[in-house]
Amino acid sequence: MTGLFPLTSGSAKLFGKDVNNPNDMASIQSLSGVCPQHDILWNELTAMEHAILFAHIKGVPANQVQQECEERLQFMGLTDVQHHRSSTFSGGMKRRLSVAMATISNPPFLVLDEPTTGMDPVNRRTCWKLIQKLKQNRLIVVTTHSMLEADVLGDQVGIMAHGKLECKGTPLAIKNEYGDGYTLSVVLKDGKDQEMMLTKGLNRVLATEGSKGKVNTSSELCITQRDGKAIKFTVPHQEVYRLPIVLRYLERIEGTIVAEWGVSDATLESAFLNVTEKSGFTYQSTQKNNRNRNIETKENTELLMKDQERKYSSFSSSSSSAMNNSSASSSSSSSSSWQSFTALLKKNFLLQSRQRCSSCCQIITPILVVSFNPTTQYH
Repeated sequence: MTGLFPLTSGSAKLFGKDVNNPNDMASIQSLSGVCPQHDILWNELTAMEHAILFAHIKGVPANQVQQECEERLQFMGLTDVQHHRSSTFSGGMKRRLSVAMATISNPPFLVLDEPTTGMDPVNRRTCWKLIQKLKQNRLIVVTTHSMLEADVLGDQVGIMAHGKLECKGTPLAIKNEYGDGYTLSVVLKDGKDQEMMLTKGLNRVLATEGSKGKVNTSSELCITQRDGKAIKFTVPHQEVYRLPIVLRYLERIEGTIVAEWGVSDATLESAFLNVTEKSGFTYQSTQKNNRNRNIETKENTELLMKDQERKYSSFSSSSSSAMNNSSASSSSSSSSSWQSFTALLKKNFLLQSRQRCSSCCQIITPILVVSFNPTTQYH
């Protein structure tokens, strides 16, 4: 969408312009602000100089450049260091500067790739406020690994796995569909015995209410997590009708076997983990793929070594026979030298072809300098 990389498939339109059309892409880029994942900063320039540079590039009127830059830097909390070189900034300060530069000239389309990486909680919240203020009448695409950030900023959230969009919707809709449901957290006064008493008591109360026809108790509550005296139960959204009974029971026994308790809704992080696990994108699968790649690399290395050994054996045998025949030795040596020369020539050609601009400069610049230097004397 930013034109940095060619499309692999599909199409998209921004402000009525097609991203596949080079002419439309030039117009889209003039309406865009991009904060890449890696900071693109010059160590010798100050924060203000960075902002002024990008303000001129984005076409901000000359009489508004100073005010625009000061406002952006002030909002991101960089006023005190606006005349300091970026090489002296911490990682979080560099991210703030990158976000500030992306928002200069108020572009209607913003792409922010991990905008708050490396920021402390206070500055992260400040950055979120800036993004939320910029939401009105703008299209903002934010990529992040922080589910809290996605929940706070996202009007529409998409979860990707294996490079494909697995689900899309509002944060609440995704949590309701893919989340674990409500989490009941309980802190016991003592140990294992009280855990068993609590579990039996909860299931007994649910069974009693079920016999009265008030709730469906086809399944029992089970502990999903233990951490010392703290235990957690998960109540799926479709069984939320069981919560009032459970909470009333906990209120009655609070202070006896239960020290404290609480209820929390599903988080976007739990939904993310469930979606990626369903798609097969897990830590274990990633490790397995890495192991397979390592095994493949090892096999390729072994095949290469065997091939080199065969070549060496062939070369040794040819060398021994060449000792008995001087003319054959001379021919073999000449062939080997020519092969080495052509291999080096191919390598240099490939390197130079991948650096065309540099190669042209190396050839043309000396010619121009010699041609236009008036002090050059020819004899």
